[in-house]
Amino acid sequence: MNLSELRGEHRVLRQLQHALDNNRLPHGLLFAGPEGVGKRAAAYALAARLLCENPQGLDACGHCPSCRYLTAGTHPDLLLPAKDIPREGSIGIKRLRTMLGQLATTSHDKRSVVVLVGAERLTREAANAFLKTLEEPAPGITFILTASHPEALPETVRSRLATYLFAPLPAADVAALLTAADLPYRPAQIDLAARLSGGSLAKARRLLEDESLLTDRQQVFRLLDDLPRRHPGLLVDDLQTLCRAPGEKRLDRTALKARLRRFFGYAESYYLEGMKALLGLPATGTTPAPALPSAAAATAILALLRQGTARLETGADPALVFLVTLLAIQQRLTTTI
Repeated sequence: MNLSELRGEHRVLRQLQHALDNNRLPHGLLFAGPEGVGKRAAAYALAARLLCENPQGLDACGHCPSCRYLTAGTHPDLLLPAKDIPREGSIGIKRLRTMLGQLATTSHDKRSVVVLVGAERLTREAANAFLKTLEEPAPGITFILTASHPEALPETVRSRLATYLFAPLPAADVAALLTAADLPYRPAQIDLAARLSGGSLAKARRLLEDESLLTDRQQVFRLLDDLPRRHPGLLVDDLQTLCRAPGEKRLDRTALKARLRRFFGYAESYYLEGMKALLGLPATGTTPAPALPSAAAATAILALLRQGTARLETGADPALVFLVTLLAIQQRLTTTI
């Protein structure tokens, strides 16, 4: 994909175009935003543009020797330190040291680019090692990081990166991308998945591929509907249900974090609909709108959900994060503000 083909991110493209036109692109960039909105594709496209010998505006030419190396996956000056790490795996100090050793041997004839996908997965030790490189960058090296949860990165690292915020994609763009992928689904299925995706192409694909996600979503809404009246002790039972996959198999920590992350995402869309109702804004039609005591309560609840999502990316116990977050939301729902 070329940068100019990036959907729904006109502000990011304008910022990058201005920086490139004025030769002021930062040495470290952070592409931050929800999962599945094009951050990784944009990072690779920008890397191709920077390494290209004959760039055309925002895009690489696609024909020069450098572009051919990139197409073949053999460019010596493009480093992908997290390429073969599973989506839920952490990026440790050994991987960072390997990357730094590779940087010392790249040509620097023109430029070297490091693309680090899922930078929030850096361990604390790796992040500290990376910080030293960001503080004293070698000439000709550009670091492009992506993160769906940038708050999980240490502030010291984030402060040394220029952040480009990616927004959720419009549902029409998600549907168009799914249709262009020639997937074996009916137009009505694609349209529903796009509307339920929250602007994430990755979530839309998962909705299409796994019907249980739609079931999970309805279970979350039923639990949240009952939350203001639910005895706190029953939340432990809810957690036990969430901790088990079909067939009563207990989820491991990584899978549980993923499931609770999804729970918080659905809860956020649920309470956003409630805030829309308070403000008299149009509803999406795919998510119920709860009755909320006030806009202040809605704002506080959304903040609690985002904090809970961020804590799932730390070493905190996922089960404890779930319970504490839901108890705090329950308190906001039952307290007059």
